[in-house]
Amino acid sequence: RLLPDLAARAEVLLAPGQGGSGPDRDVLLVAALSALMQGQPARAADFLAVIVPDPARLRAEPNLLDPASLLVHALREAGREAEADRMDAALMAAIGPWLAQAGDHADSRFVRAMVALHEGDNDTSVDLLEAAYERGFRRRWLMRHDVRLAPLHGHPRFEALYARIGEDQAAAR
Repeated sequence: RLLPDLAARAEVLLAPGQGGSGPDRDVLLVAALSALMQGQPARAADFLAVIVPDPARLRAEPNLLDPASLLVHALREAGREAEADRMDAALMAAIGPWLAQAGDHADSRFVRAMVALHEGDNDTSVDLLEAAYERGFRRRWLMRHDVRLAPLHGHPRFEALYARIGEDQAAAR
């Protein structure tokens, strides 16, 4: 029952002026991830555009960086290159200042890994994911299901890190 309710709420949030609160953003984000995993990037972009309606907001609202990154991915997958380029430029301009003040912790290393991956540097991305692991990163589900990390699937060190996190989680049970 939860999934149909979530899907229904996501549909409501697509209407102008409906999405905006933290819980609404979570619903839209889950709906977008589901659409991406189902091969529906245009649908994902619709959900994500409600969360990030204006690229100019990225500098002032760092909590929009992750949905904006997913939006760039969805737009590219949907063949909407001009929109993707505009969002991507704003995203890269906002990430630099955020990283400069973010410190050195698991989340900042993960973001750096995503930037390296975005730039096509898979080995550096895995290096940074390993550094994120050393600082407490344990989001195994994300490693397997975040579509932005798909280029790393099959990379030996990525797969070893994925297995190591699984072992850590099993040992903690």
